[in-house]
Amino acid sequence: MKKTFNIIIALLLVLVIQSCETVVDLKTPEHKQLLVPNCFFNTDSFMVVQLSTSKGSLDNNQKSNTVNAATVQVFENGQIKEILQQIGDGIYKANTFKPKAGKTYHLKINAGNYDEVDAANTIPIPIPINNFSFKDSAFIESGGGGGYMAQLTLNISDPANEQNYYAIQVFTYDTMFLNFPPGPGDTLIIARKIYAYSEDPNTSYSSYAEVMMNDEIINGQNYSFKINFSSYEIMPNSKINAVLQSVSKEFFLYATTLTNQQNNQGNPFSEPVRVYSNINKGLGIFAGFSESTVIVR
Repeated sequence: MKKTFNIIIALLLVLVIQSCETVVDLKTPEHKQLLVPNCFFNTDSFMVVQLSTSKGSLDNNQKSNTVNAATVQVFENGQIKEILQQIGDGIYKANTFKPKAGKTYHLKINAGNYDEVDAANTIPIPIPINNFSFKDSAFIESGGGGGYMAQLTLNISDPANEQNYYAIQVFTYDTMFLNFPPGPGDTLIIARKIYAYSEDPNTSYSSYAEVMMNDEIINGQNYSFKINFSSYEIMPNSKINAVLQSVSKEFFLYATTLTNQQNNQGNPFSEPVRVYSNINKGLGIFAGFSESTVIVR
């Protein structure tokens, strides 16, 4: 009898709990699609803009969101320079000019019923690499890897009384044989970025194949910083190039926030990171950079 009474009480409690539930119809605001141009430009190449639209956080549609038939204009120091031509799906390219360091470029895009977007940026003056040194077996990797690490030391003279931002990349060159044994025209030389990192306190972060830093501490100084990478990344006697990019502040902010967002993916305890954008009324990036290159070996 007592057991039956307990069962009845338990069923009543379940009914009471269920009756207390409140169903909330949560209506999320409809996502407004924005234009998303992405363009990194320098003095060595024609300007190329990739144009797409934004997607909502709940949008699982895998279909491409590129934008075609848009009007993409570029201005130099306030004067129209060129209307970029569409050369592919959502890709627009300049054909008559290459950007110049020190000049301000303004991007303006119109496409259908989307809001007009615009952005402006300047290519920084390139900072030369004064000198460098290289050791292909500088130290042994710690943390259980045990492999030999190469070390590249670059010396620069940072300009005084101005903000400067840098990105450093290291390239090696691999030989690919289209046929074996190779005949005339069957050999390709392919540039490959090396996974590089730096323990220098001035570096803001190191990501795959790129080290970024600013001059907050070294402003106006003659400074040498070290870049490390595995000796096993390079073939014996293969060519190595180091590239010092002088990047705009907008380039720097976009790259660092994008890396932080990617590093936080899958971590439920990390705070969300909003990727920096300098596109008015849209998303994306329009940023300039210049380069100084040295042949390491």
